[in-house]
Amino acid sequence: AVELVERLIPDIAVLDITMPIMDGLDVARRLRADGVQTKIIFLTVHDDPDYLREALDVGATGYVVKQRLVSDLPQAIQVSLAGRRFVSATPNLQSIGSGENP
Repeated sequence: AVELVERLIPDIAVLDITMPIMDGLDVARRLRADGVQTKIIFLTVHDDPDYLREALDVGATGYVVKQRLVSDLPQAIQVSLAGRRFVSATPNLQSIGSGENP
């Protein structure tokens, strides 16, 4: 993932937190350390405030829970491209992500 993003420099990279070899959070850290400004959206099964906080700390512009993939991923992409942050509105994540979505 790191090599592809650094070579292609996409506007957005959609990463999973749980990936083989290097997890998505480590990929995001590495990209930021290398100066890559690609916007990062996490698509994950982790409906967990701790993972959300860590994702935001590494510079994610979006955090989409897989159970809300169909409704939230297109919106997360649009919001991220507009320079704002998107967080799936689940009961576990509301207090952290509230007020960030359009």
